Amino acid sequence: MDYKVTKNTLLRYVYLRVFSNCLSIRYLLQQKISESIDLLASEESFYAGGSDWDRRKPGEIPLYRLKNHVAVTYRSAIARQLSSLLKQSPADLATQIVGYFPMTRETDAQNRLDFLVKVIESGWIEFRVSDRALAFWLQQLVQTSLPPTSGQINPRIENLFPIQYAHARCCSLLGLGHRQGLINWDNQKMHLLAPNPLPWLNNDQLSRFQFQLHHPAEQDLIAQLLDFVETVFSPCQTNLTKIITRLGDAFLRFDASCRIWGEVKTQTPELAQARLGLVAATQKLLLWYLQELLGVSAPSAL
Repeated sequence: MDYKVTKNTLLRYVYLRVFSNCLSIRYLLQQKISESIDLLASEESFYAGGSDWDRRKPGEIPLYRLKNHVAVTYRSAIARQLSSLLKQSPADLATQIVGYFPMTRETDAQNRLDFLVKVIESGWIEFRVSDRALAFWLQQLVQTSLPPTSGQINPRIENLFPIQYAHARCCSLLGLGHRQGLINWDNQKMHLLAPNPLPWLNNDQLSRFQFQLHHPAEQDLIAQLLDFVETVFSPCQTNLTKIITRLGDAFLRFDASCRIWGEVKTQTPELAQARLGLVAATQKLLLWYLQELLGVSAPSAL
């Protein structure tokens, strides 16, 4: 269903399937934009201006995540870039691109990422990740292995101790969560077995299906997890040093600010489990960086 809000503004829900070999929300959205433009380009009316559009690989579609935003939100300027080439207004072109996104039945949305897509009058296309989609992405991150390195990532870092310390702290928290019965953590394989899925969403009647990790330190850690994954899947040559450092720092702030034990464990055990889920996601990325990328020790204790 489309929702007309103001002139040249359109709201629409879009459901996208997450493939197991790609955890990057950014790249999945770039793929969907590219597919929609290809469908639009197949129409004769698309070439009314007499110009062809410069075909781009999905990774080249301009798309960025808004910083300091309450919800995880991405924005693309592709319609603004193509409007002069195709002699159409950015808003009209953006609306046409969004019009080719597939509509999916609600019953099909269980294993997909869903977004609220908005075309802004200036021609920006905005994708807001739903709470359910963010929960699904985090669960996939906890369960799915990252790919082998492609050789495009520059891993150089001078001081590994903060990263190794953060990894060891993750393992310590996960081991304690296992011993206290909050989670089932396999310390040998370093894998979270249960609960599956983790309770990322509230399950009470008043706030059911709402994301329950709202603390600024939780939100910052999630942002760094997104940054790390999107950097790993970026087609560009990338230096991960700053990204991994920010992830480690964000985790330590989260560790200092967000309690798991005591009253949180006894009164809101699902919140404690969700926070341990963030710890497990962080541990997985730190482990991948240390062992897969650098080939160095990822200590579980210091």
